[in-house]
Amino acid sequence: LSGFPFLKNKISTIYNGCNDMKFSIRDIKSNKQKKLIIVGRVAYAKNGLRLLKSLKLFYERNNFLPSVEWVGRIDHSRSKSHQIYLDMRKFLKDNPIIDKSFKFIGEVKKINDLYDNADGLISVSIFEGLPYAICEAMFSGCPILASNISDNEIILGNNLDRGILCNPLSINSICSGIENLIFIPQDKKINMTKNARKFAEDNFSNKKMI
Repeated sequence: LSGFPFLKNKISTIYNGCNDMKFSIRDIKSNKQKKLIIVGRVAYAKNGLRLLKSLKLFYERNNFLPSVEWVGRIDHSRSKSHQIYLDMRKFLKDNPIIDKSFKFIGEVKKINDLYDNADGLISVSIFEGLPYAICEAMFSGCPILASNISDNEIILGNNLDRGILCNPLSINSICSGIENLIFIPQDKKINMTKNARKFAEDNFSNKKMI
């Protein structure tokens, strides 16, 4: 709005409404077998190839990998999205260690069960509006790693306030974000998810939207 200062006091942001009643407040557990999820279409904007490369870097740094599941349909309707899926498949074929820990599981109906059983949500898109998955994860108490684009910094805050941010164009930054998501101390994780839930209740509930 820098070029239209007269509009500043006439515009408000309305975030995505979310049915908060279907998400229970879960207990944060410290699981030895770490499990991360991505929720959304397998599409160009979701930055899948860089994510896979960051997982390879994570393995090289830490000598293990969390299990990673991508939940959502594969978008073949656009050439860029179809090509990125093919590139991801080739990368997995060429890197069997990554392939062993990474799965495309398609669409599911009970998404809240996935948030309940995951150690974190990864959303490292190169461009977005406000991902609905972030709203759902905040309600569920699932820790979040997201790219520092759009309103994500406002929504998740800084310094582990409500989530973890990374540069989606940097493999090293994504890798460091995954490390933060995996190795964050338990007390900070609990505080981060509580703050996220409170922010979601104050901003994303259907009641608030209405």
